[in-house]
Amino acid sequence: MKEVFDITTGTEIIGAKDDLAENLCRNKLLHDKIENRKFSGDVEIDHCETDSKKLRFENCIFDNIIIKNGSSGQIEELKFIGCKINSVEFFRCSINAVFETSQIISAKFDDCKMPKIKIESCDVQSISFGSKGSAEELFISRKCNIEKIECKDVRIGNLRLHSSHIEYIYTDSSIDLLELKEGAELDRFFIENKDELKNFLNTLKDKRKKLRGGTVSQKNVELRHQNVIMLALYNQYADENRFKEMDVCLVILRSINCRLNRLLSKNPLRKLGYMTENFVLGKMFGWGVQVINSLITSAAVIALFALIHFVKLREQTSSVWKCMFLSAEASVNRFFNVNEIDPMPILGHFDTVEQIIGVIILTIFTGVIARKIIR
Repeated sequence: MKEVFDITTGTEIIGAKDDLAENLCRNKLLHDKIENRKFSGDVEIDHCETDSKKLRFENCIFDNIIIKNGSSGQIEELKFIGCKINSVEFFRCSINAVFETSQIISAKFDDCKMPKIKIESCDVQSISFGSKGSAEELFISRKCNIEKIECKDVRIGNLRLHSSHIEYIYTDSSIDLLELKEGAELDRFFIENKDELKNFLNTLKDKRKKLRGGTVSQKNVELRHQNVIMLALYNQYADENRFKEMDVCLVILRSINCRLNRLLSKNPLRKLGYMTENFVLGKMFGWGVQVINSLITSAAVIALFALIHFVKLREQTSSVWKCMFLSAEASVNRFFNVNEIDPMPILGHFDTVEQIIGVIILTIFTGVIARKIIR
């Protein structure tokens, strides 16, 4: 029969006394519940077990508590309720961690593969994930206040935020899915890796596509939450002077706002106006920040009027290739407003229309280029 090891022995050395100025607990069978205790210095729990495979701390005060090798010690869940902790560190653990109504300055997870981390009604200054680890789910709810979540080379599967406030999220690796529920607030969000940013934005795009068959209420909630996420991303990239990422976020943010306005508007004319705005400003001109959209729009306009020229000139030109060349030349000249004496006006007022469109597109294109150069 294993010795039942009492961790509630006050602030004395826990475990076999040695020369280390620490509270140590290694390879012991612990009580399932520890309550109303205060531990100064460092408390280290390493390769320990409980009868229920759960370890619960209630109304305890810690300076620093270190949890090591959680899975190998057969503890499947570690719960802190009503505790005050300066620092809690998990090292090489694979357990469910729960924090409820606690005050924590720093929570660290290093080389851990955590199935689930649940934080409810807590005030936390910092949550950090070290290298070589993962967290399948990080659930934050019930009016938590968290200053910073930092992930370094760690994959976060699903980060769910409900009725809580996070000031800053930083990751240089991956967050597969960031879900905001009712009452969630996010001030700043930063994804270092460009490929991971692209993957994250594609995930949000897929979620928007799935909403096409949903109700107005579902679409409204999801679009509002995605608007919060994109605004947090954009603001942080602006602070970091990451202009390329800013432009990517700005395009998506404006598209979401336009879609949300169209969804909430009850006036059919306004709905049509928002649809036109999204097509003209978004698709054609990339919301004034994407050069490629203006280039594609220019090429499409030139090709359209070249086709109209071709139909008209085909009656007067025997050679197809010559007709194609003359049509393309005429369309390009009018689009770029090249001053030339045209002995044979082809389309009359249509030529003027193409010239006006060309002036508008080239003006916007020049503005986009100038914006990028000045920055």
